[in-house]
Amino acid sequence: MSTDSATATDHAAVRAMLLGEALDGAPMSRFHVRFWLLAGLGILLDGFDFFIIGVANPLVAKDFAVGSELQGLASAAAIVGAMCGAVAGAVGGPDRP
Repeated sequence: MSTDSATATDHAAVRAMLLGEALDGAPMSRFHVRFWLLAGLGILLDGFDFFIIGVANPLVAKDFAVGSELQGLASAAAIVGAMCGAVAGAVGGPDRP
């Protein structure tokens, strides 16, 4: 290992350590609380969505004679929809800074 690469590694470790300390020592602002609440609500809604699909799949299959392929597609559509919604929310909206 050359001296230049060792120095670059040391600098990267120091920068990562300083960033971690800065994040740990940062005071909680309204932005941090808002981000924390939105992240928690997103996880809650995803869990609720997946739970409801798990409960509804056998009932839909029984009532409408749906095969396992269509059940899988319906479950996958919920996951893809959640990802698309996350991307749309991350790209921006009316209150984008």
